[in-house]
Amino acid sequence: MIAKLLVIPGAELIVHVSVAAIKILRRRPDVPGGQHFSTPLDRSEALNRQFEELCQLVERGRLAQPPASMTKGAVPSKRVARPAATGSIVLANDLAPKGPRIRIQNLKASIVRQGKASKISAPLEECAQAAASGAWRTPLARNSRHRASLPHGVRIYAVGDIHGRADLLDRLLSAIDADCVRRPAKQTITVFVGDYIDRGPASRQVIDLLLQWRQHREAVFLKGNHETFLPRFLADSRILDSWRLCGGLETLLSYGLKPTINADRQEQIKLADELASAISKDHLDFLETLKLSYECGDFLFVHAGIRPNVPVHAQAERDLLWIREEFLGYEQPFERFIVHGHTPAPVLELRQNRINIDTGAFATGRLTCIAIEGSTITPLAT
Repeated sequence: MIAKLLVIPGAELIVHVSVAAIKILRRRPDVPGGQHFSTPLDRSEALNRQFEELCQLVERGRLAQPPASMTKGAVPSKRVARPAATGSIVLANDLAPKGPRIRIQNLKASIVRQGKASKISAPLEECAQAAASGAWRTPLARNSRHRASLPHGVRIYAVGDIHGRADLLDRLLSAIDADCVRRPAKQTITVFVGDYIDRGPASRQVIDLLLQWRQHREAVFLKGNHETFLPRFLADSRILDSWRLCGGLETLLSYGLKPTINADRQEQIKLADELASAISKDHLDFLETLKLSYECGDFLFVHAGIRPNVPVHAQAERDLLWIREEFLGYEQPFERFIVHGHTPAPVLELRQNRINIDTGAFATGRLTCIAIEGSTITPLAT
């Protein structure tokens, strides 16, 4: 009863709910790094460790097997991201280890002297290329020489889950503008993979920035699972109990409302009426016209992922917005190379069949964007 009557000022409420959200992430087994997500990851150390493991495997002549931190089922240490599937690569270009070319050259020379040159692995080569060039190549499809690529002249900037971090989005959009000036392309498309609202403090401002962006840039806005809550709340205020657990109170605060932590039925109705008056038509139109997926070349962009062994055209909306383990644990090629968010990870995750660009911006302060051109993937600093 006391909790229902408690009113917490806006700024303090954001702190309370954000702390609660981070605690939930710590406990959730389905969130990569969930046991230590709130601890800032020393990303340079993480990649250096992974690179060192690769090098040790070269020296031992055992590169047919991936290192322990990249093997399914390995136990993550306090500093290493969730283990990748066999043969996958988990890198970020801003995490490139120091001096990789010298180390690679020394290792190659050593292997040639031992007559084991054929054992130099693709993961090690990819690591060296990423460190040296600041870009990756999409992985080779298994039993194929084909790499996923975009049509000639097209560059796509794919942006991960924003979750109310208008400050990070504003900085990232400026970085995309600067990159377009520095590296002009015939056609540039920005694809946002969803989850624009909730959890962070400025959901309304995020949508304002996105509406401004599409006025001068070609853009595709995908629907995330969090974009399902606000329209449903306007139609049925009783869902506030579930929405607030996903960061909905922060969204209400951004529109100028003053919700309590545990709103009773009367307050739920009042808040829904107040939000209907506060939210603009262009914001509602934006939320109601979001796409579920976007295809270009060999790439498919979705929010959460796709269900394995189901054709792309037959995917269910719930899977596109909510799927996790069935998709994340699948190691075979999909119809398209998947670019997705939804499951936060400490760093970008590049796998044989997908890349995860959700780096938990609302909790980590890192909003991720990748520029895809041909078969090259270049992370943008945020």
